Amino acid sequence: MHGILEGSTLRVKLDVSCGVKYPRGNCVSDRIQWGKDRSGKPNVKRRTSRKKLRGSLKNFTQWCKENRHQRLDVLFKKMNAKLRGYYAYYGVIGNYASLQEFFREAVRILFKWLNRCSQRRSYNWKGFQELLELFKIEKPRIVGRPKARKAALTF
Repeated sequence: MHGILEGSTLRVKLDVSCGVKYPRGNCVSDRIQWGKDRSGKPNVKRRTSRKKLRGSLKNFTQWCKENRHQRLDVLFKKMNAKLRGYYAYYGVIGNYASLQEFFREAVRILFKWLNRCSQRRSYNWKGFQELLELFKIEKPRIVGRPKARKAALTF
């Protein structure tokens, strides 16, 4: 499918394999905007849709509820796998802010559900941060270029 974006001085025609049409998409994002890359050239940036971000956090919350009883080394190994998978799918150029938001919320959710394992609080925030450092939780990162990079720019 082909979608057309228009900027103030640029026009780009995207060849997107998953059928994204501006402004609503069904792939990584429904928010596509113009930005600049590190060299200052105009670049199309994509962001995770709010609906998909909320859905991913809801699924992560459910996973935390079901797996909070596991040993910490097993729990954090599975959490790292989940985060790596999320970054692999949503880690496209221009989406770092959404990755960071998912990471912050996922850590907050895990903290909440680990503290519900008994009547007393199991962790304070400082101790929990040390635990994250100990188990080397995956930080958000851009994994690769989007497939829509085959854009043809015309002036």
